[in-house]
Amino acid sequence: MTEQKKPTFKDRFLRRWLPTILSLIVLGGMVVFLYRADMFSRIDLSHPRWGWIAALIVVQGLSMLVIGYSEALYVNHLGANLTFVEWFGLNVSSSVINLLTPIAGGAFLRGAYYQWQHKLHPARFTPLLGATSLITYLVCGVVGLILLGVFEIFNLGGTINWLAWLIFVGLIVGPLVALAIPVERLPLPKGRITNLARLALDGWAEIRTSPSLLMKQVGLVLVLIVLQALSIIAAILGLGLDAPILPLIFLGVVLCAWRVTPAIGVGAKEVVATLAAPLVGLNPTLGLLASLAGRFANWIVIFTLGPLFSYLLTRRVGKSLTEISAEAKADPAPTD
Repeated sequence: MTEQKKPTFKDRFLRRWLPTILSLIVLGGMVVFLYRADMFSRIDLSHPRWGWIAALIVVQGLSMLVIGYSEALYVNHLGANLTFVEWFGLNVSSSVINLLTPIAGGAFLRGAYYQWQHKLHPARFTPLLGATSLITYLVCGVVGLILLGVFEIFNLGGTINWLAWLIFVGLIVGPLVALAIPVERLPLPKGRITNLARLALDGWAEIRTSPSLLMKQVGLVLVLIVLQALSIIAAILGLGLDAPILPLIFLGVVLCAWRVTPAIGVGAKEVVATLAAPLVGLNPTLGLLASLAGRFANWIVIFTLGPLFSYLLTRRVGKSLTEISAEAKADPAPTD
């Protein structure tokens, strides 16, 4: 077994903080552009609807519930049965970590817990989680094309930009090409994206042998699409604004696909929402505000429930999540 090279400060900075800094710079530039284009003056935020804001928080909580359950199905497939406190608690607790240490901090925490509590090495379940990306892209692509088709057939709004169609076609074609081409045999340069692609394909090779697990994951992606669309709609209505429902659903499908895209930092979701909104005739400011409202609602959920479930998990296993994570870093299990 070869000794792993300790990451330098530059490596840690490039991996953890540079993506977030770049995302925030781009987001700040877009806000300035929208402000100078007089986009914000057309938005009246003086009449919030608190009932819809409460609904937005509930929907964000339900989304975290579905995401946690999706991971629990993978872990269960490998023989480790998780309780509700474990699969939901680890999800909200790791979400707090993700905010404090961007790029996979929460994933490392969950992996350390599974290894410590259930003797499940991350190398076994990480590929299955990677397969989530392929499944999500495919399902979102199909749903998106159906949505745009309904949009066009029934003339439910303005002209759809061709890029909207291209996004969903790409979401379908990309995974299909990856599944058809033996990526593991190609001389691709080493890097995070390449590693994620190979993990996803390894996970797909495992998950396709279990039709029941595959269908459950597809069903959960459909549920997440509905919840993401409801989140966008509730956010806009909660801000006291009105917008066509179907374009908002389009935005929800795009953001649902973005959920499993390799993270490029806090603020990236808002950038995507702002750029995607005009493709179906929405004011880009609506996309920005809806995404921001959803993020703040998500923060309310995770900072309310995260500490609570961290405490419950600590009581359950007799050791804090921080200690488990620290031990995993100090004494990593050998890899194959």
